[in-house]
Amino acid sequence: MKSYIYPQTIQERASMVREAQTIEFHQSKYVYYPQGLNPAIPERMGDELQQALQQRQIQVFLQPRMHLPEERLCAAEALARWQWPDGSWSLPDQFLPALEQTGLIPQLDFYMLEEVAKLQQQWSQQRKLWLPVSVNLSAVTLLQPDVVERITALAVQYQLNAGQLELEVTERNLAEQQMVLLPVVQQLRQAGFPVHLDDFGTGSSSLSTLLQLPVDFVKLDRSFLEQDLHNQRTDRYIRQLVQLLQAAEVKIIFEGVETEAQALFLRSLPVEQGQGWYWQRPLHWRVFEQNYLYMAQ
Repeated sequence: MKSYIYPQTIQERASMVREAQTIEFHQSKYVYYPQGLNPAIPERMGDELQQALQQRQIQVFLQPRMHLPEERLCAAEALARWQWPDGSWSLPDQFLPALEQTGLIPQLDFYMLEEVAKLQQQWSQQRKLWLPVSVNLSAVTLLQPDVVERITALAVQYQLNAGQLELEVTERNLAEQQMVLLPVVQQLRQAGFPVHLDDFGTGSSSLSTLLQLPVDFVKLDRSFLEQDLHNQRTDRYIRQLVQLLQAAEVKIIFEGVETEAQALFLRSLPVEQGQGWYWQRPLHWRVFEQNYLYMAQ
């Protein structure tokens, strides 16, 4: 078995992952051993991120959210992809942890918010029907003292309609920092931004806590659909969970829909929205616009 020292830069990480994916295809195994964060890494990563943002190497990809009863596009989620000079792409899992660890994640979050706002203004100017798009926000970003003002200013600058820009926060972050994050989330909702509780089912919040959370959507984690859906116990559990969430008066989105069997199961539930590779993987915004935007209703 071959081992590597954990790379120090984001680009080295991306190259390592691409190599690992190739090696995995050939059924070899690599193990990576992190050695801790070198003190010089934050400055290096900051330079890399600034360069990536200035050169627009960070691109917006969009994944459709589907309205299940009518099998139509109803919204999308924005996801960041980092394109390197050699034309290769890095997925969020390959660079977000490093940015979070070095405190640089707010720069990326606000960049994504503005890029999405620009897209929505462009669609409006082209007389295309507007489409809600959700953007993921880290806990670090939500703790910025001017976060509500900055997001509100973006909506005004790009003339967005109410509800056009949606914000996602993970259940884990909200559960771990309720005291400080809940007031911020409530302010964002009052300012007209729908809020998603993402990855529900992976954190520690209870259903009773959910009644107190200021959220509009709950995105159920993919792990629910990875169970044996033909098992009666699993079937009953998911159906009862859906009923409880409906009682909490939140809209439900199932993530990670990858098979026809999973999609059929969801259509048997009183659930409005689903998202996953069964319908479409994330697409570069230009491709998404060409393939899907005309479907928005």
